[in-house]
Amino acid sequence: MKFKNSSKALYIILAIVAFSCADNNLERSIEDDTINFQIITDEEEGGDLASAEDYGVEITFADYIGELPSSGFTLTYSLSGEEDFENVEIDKVVYEVEIEECTFERELNFNSTAKTIEVLVDEDLGTIPESFEVVVVLPGTDGAEGTFEFKIESISNNEQIVIGFPNTFEYEVVSENESGEWVYEFENEADFNRFKNTWSLIFPELGEVSFADINGEVVLEFGFETIQLEIELKETEQVCEDGEIETENLTIELEAEYEIEDGEIKIEGSYFIFGDDDEIEDELDFIIEGTVEFGEGSISLVLEKIIDEDNFLDGEELFSGEDAFIFFREL
Repeated sequence: MKFKNSSKALYIILAIVAFSCADNNLERSIEDDTINFQIITDEEEGGDLASAEDYGVEITFADYIGELPSSGFTLTYSLSGEEDFENVEIDKVVYEVEIEECTFERELNFNSTAKTIEVLVDEDLGTIPESFEVVVVLPGTDGAEGTFEFKIESISNNEQIVIGFPNTFEYEVVSENESGEWVYEFENEADFNRFKNTWSLIFPELGEVSFADINGEVVLEFGFETIQLEIELKETEQVCEDGEIETENLTIELEAEYEIEDGEIKIEGSYFIFGDDDEIEDELDFIIEGTVEFGEGSISLVLEKIIDEDNFLDGEELFSGEDAFIFFREL
């Protein structure tokens, strides 16, 4: 099982406008060869259960203007670990390409001795990949302890690309008690409506779903600082990967960051406000406050308050009370 942090660093490329007294022309074109593309680790830290057998560290380009370079580069990295993670190594480096609505996974060459990754131009993209994943092999044993660090050390063979921030990723083992997947099975339509009436406040897609539309359960996943709610629909779609077409159930998901301290949980994220034309009108930050208790193969979660940035005063909350008691059993 792999958990990913949804937070991303944001980089802004500033275009400097030069003023010329001679021709009073305030416009200035930016030549392609003057643009620096910043390559970064997609997140600064992450983690998984002690039994996890691998983990993908995503390397990507920060927000950029125009197309990526049409010439490759060589990335030099360092990979070091402590305790049970002292001997971690790279298994493969992969990226994805979409061709005619089909996703293909391709590999990049790496040298674990020289600590280099060769990023070449993809013939179908016409540029280098926008992102790629460095898959690190983990001990994969219960009770494993320690950490590892992956760092982008240098970039060569392409003067347009520089190292941005963050350029270091740190992995740690997450708590067995608070991590993993949990499931709640709805007993009947009233049970589902009780859940929907609370969560649809910040989960607009859920408001359009009936009990007959779902497969009867909601999955709650506690990851590294990120919590995710997922409901599988009966409706299916065809997905193409590596030339193979598979049928998958559609899902609706809510993902947010969370903190747990002394049995109290706080969940923070954002959600979209849609207009009558189904177009996004606004995006609002929300906070959920409640209590959580982990037992032997069980979890109880009580929501006490839901607020957003427009409804945060006492008496104006989106939700306040203890009607939304949800009990999850382990998958």
